[in-house]
Amino acid sequence: MACDARHAAEFVGVWRAPERPYPARDADWAPLYAGCRSALGRYVGVPDDVNLRFRSGVVVRPPGAGRWRVGDRGVRCYLWLSDRTVTGSLKGTGPAGLPVRTR
Repeated sequence: MACDARHAAEFVGVWRAPERPYPARDADWAPLYAGCRSALGRYVGVPDDVNLRFRSGVVVRPPGAGRWRVGDRGVRCYLWLSDRTVTGSLKGTGPAGLPVRTR
């Protein structure tokens, strides 16, 4: 999708997960979400702090289990806006582009 088309999600980068077993339980996914939130913060230019989860959701897309077993740890990360859509990239927009949501 083009950045100027109305969208609620945006690719922010690939985060390399540490070597560990493929996520199988809910708790196993927590480091992947934390890694993608950090990537999201760098991409947009907002602090990677406790308020980041109030700015945007995050979508985590790891490689399949087979690729993971052979060493592919590249997790694709996307920001996700549950409260609005945008018609331009949020890259580098900082807090003005991705404010803390209060509702």
